[in-house]
Amino acid sequence: MKTYIKCDKAQVFVAIADERLVGLLWTHRIMRVTEERLHVAQFVVDKESRGKGIGTLLLNECIGYSRDNGIQTIDLFVSTSNNAAKAYYDNAGFVTERLLMVNKVE
Repeated sequence: MKTYIKCDKAQVFVAIADERLVGLLWTHRIMRVTEERLHVAQFVVDKESRGKGIGTLLLNECIGYSRDNGIQTIDLFVSTSNNAAKAYYDNAGFVTERLLMVNKVE
């Protein structure tokens, strides 16, 4: 994150409740082929704070930032085993664009 902040490409959104950090979403600008995108590098909401709309507020701020800065696409990676996150992103309007495939070489 430090590198992206120094390059002025990072945007960090935070949620604080009762003087405590309860959510964080940090992004950075990237080029994918010919399109500048906003890539979500980290998105986390404290377990006790989930289900209260904090993630939605953070994501809406991120979308607003993207819109205000002329960036038309936000992307992110999610593990295929993280069903809760996949459902959240589906409900938020994200669609699968590509799949990362790996081969564990021993």
